[in-house]
Amino acid sequence: MKLHFISMLLALLLPDVSATSFHAESIESFASKAVHIVRGTVRSQRVEKVTAPNGDITLYTYALVEVKEPLKGGIRQSEIRIRKIGGESDGYRHVIPGSPEFKENEETVLFLTGEQEDGSYEIESLEMGKFGIRIQDGAEVLTGGMLQFSQDPKKPGKPFTLEDLKKSLRIPVPTAPVAVAEKQSGLAPAPETSPTPGVSPDPRPAPAETESGAGLVKVIGIGSLLILGFLAFRFRRKH
Repeated sequence: MKLHFISMLLALLLPDVSATSFHAESIESFASKAVHIVRGTVRSQRVEKVTAPNGDITLYTYALVEVKEPLKGGIRQSEIRIRKIGGESDGYRHVIPGSPEFKENEETVLFLTGEQEDGSYEIESLEMGKFGIRIQDGAEVLTGGMLQFSQDPKKPGKPFTLEDLKKSLRIPVPTAPVAVAEKQSGLAPAPETSPTPGVSPDPRPAPAETESGAGLVKVIGIGSLLILGFLAFRFRRKH
């Protein structure tokens, strides 16, 4: 059948996921490639058979996902459809190596491409972009996806949590205005004083002004002494 031929061709063209270089890439770098990232729950799935004008048959599996938390991108719908090539329907079976699998009611984090022509979304890099969630020591830990290839099973490292992913996707907070920064630091600006009705303002100059005035008086005094000394010297020479 043409369907089986296409499946074999795709299997040859698609790289062996376990042999790719994804294992050397960090999940933070991989997340930057995804257009959208959502956390959600798989509610249902169905298979659709599409027949091209030339008679070729393609099977698509659509998973209905309830969006619980958008982590990146512009998805705001409460439910989205995730599309993948492959499935089984009416005696036709189409299998793609590395294609993600869905289970109803499973909690998942999906790294998605942009919106497709039919309004659905596809998972970035097949199964590499689909993660499970498990609770470990009170934290939500991501499992599967590219993590199964990026971590050495002989040297397990610190689990990558959902909170770690959120931190890596967080937009930097802009610098707070001066007034806000002073308030946060506990240093309030000096209050501005205004004249009290019926009370004359203090005529004494500010400390800085007093110091500058005293300096000027010293200069004038020294200059006067020099002039008087010079006049006295001239007077003695004449007499």
